[in-house]
Amino acid sequence: MTIVSDYRNLPAQIEARRAELGGVEGVALTNGYFDPLHVGHLRLLKRISEEADLVIVAVNADKALRASQGGERPSAPLPDRMEMIDALYMVDFVTSFREPSADELIRCLRPDVYAKGADWATKALPERASAEA
Repeated sequence: MTIVSDYRNLPAQIEARRAELGGVEGVALTNGYFDPLHVGHLRLLKRISEEADLVIVAVNADKALRASQGGERPSAPLPDRMEMIDALYMVDFVTSFREPSADELIRCLRPDVYAKGADWATKALPERASAEA
């Protein structure tokens, strides 16, 4: 597991990990607030890890979380949320992003799979076009 503070540095690290592993079938990306980390997150990450060789989790920055969720959020600051995700066996890379949507993140990392939790099944996904591209 590796924490990469700037996701723009991840493509080189992903390629290095691919070479280390002698090739990689699939790279999966998911993102979220993870505030708090709950069983739905764990189920999603477990499912992703069963279908992809590398799992990348991008955690929304504190400012984006406050803007979206309001109140006293986050309950844990970004570095703590990233550390908790990094401790999970099914995660290979943890990063963060400040943008209001994951569009730039997806364009930069170009994952084979972009995964979201079941709570998004009935919502419009802001980054759908980037994910499909």
